[in-house]
Amino acid sequence: MRSILILAIFGTLLLQPAVSSADTSAECQSNCANEKASRDANCPSGENSDYERAHCLRESQQAYNDCLKDCPPPAPVETPTVN
Repeated sequence: MRSILILAIFGTLLLQPAVSSADTSAECQSNCANEKASRDANCPSGENSDYERAHCLRESQQAYNDCLKDCPPPAPVETPTVN
């Protein structure tokens, strides 16, 4: 019985509009940058692979841009009103 009650409470909380499991905008951008750095480090290097490295870096940049597009927009900053 307790498990049903706990599951019902968690289910209700997940349906609340203010509750979200998504990253904040800054966390998401940081994650994208970390993933890009990892992909860039795995690109081939050396004299014989300049073309392959350039292609790998272009794909990494495209994946980074796509990742940023999926991030939530930053929260609007409220400016204080002067009375």
